Amino acid sequence: MWPYFDGSAMLSFGHDVGQGNESYELRRGSSPNNVQSRISFSLCERVGQREPKVPEHVNGWLVAGGMLSGAAALFHLACIWGGASWYRMMGAGEKMARAVGRGAQLPHVITICITAVLLLWTAYAMSGAGLIVRLPMLRTVLVAVACIYLARAAAFPIMIRTMPDRSRAFLLNSSILVLVIGIVHAVGIATAWPSL
Repeated sequence: MWPYFDGSAMLSFGHDVGQGNESYELRRGSSPNNVQSRISFSLCERVGQREPKVPEHVNGWLVAGGMLSGAAALFHLACIWGGASWYRMMGAGEKMARAVGRGAQLPHVITICITAVLLLWTAYAMSGAGLIVRLPMLRTVLVAVACIYLARAAAFPIMIRTMPDRSRAFLLNSSILVLVIGIVHAVGIATAWPSL
């Protein structure tokens, strides 16, 4: 006996009889004629019920926002592996880069905490997009994430004056990047608002 499910409204199973093979087709609501048929029919129904459900609507903007946050998290982790030069490249500042060069652990702890936050934001974006289960306070958290990204971008003029150890080019490029991520999140939230 070898039941199988063909993905349609019709349930099928095969049954070896003697030297040949016989196949049966049972439509939903029909009654199998014998015990073996009933067993196969029941197994086929269970397989059909357990098929994974594909989300009907996936918000591409929030998927993109989540991927960008995830990429940022990976870059932060790379700083731990790359050492002081990577911290400088990522704009952590000369003070933190020198601390890493001396073997201090605090910069790594801070980086891990930032990475954890970014990964959490990634999860919330994917939840809002409909790819994973709904997370608590979904709408509130997504709005807060978008506001934080946009506020970081708007802080560019202040950062130039208060962070002389950071290069102007890095501050400008990073501000443009977070502005894009914030806008992507904002558009995704606006388009998915009824379902959040």
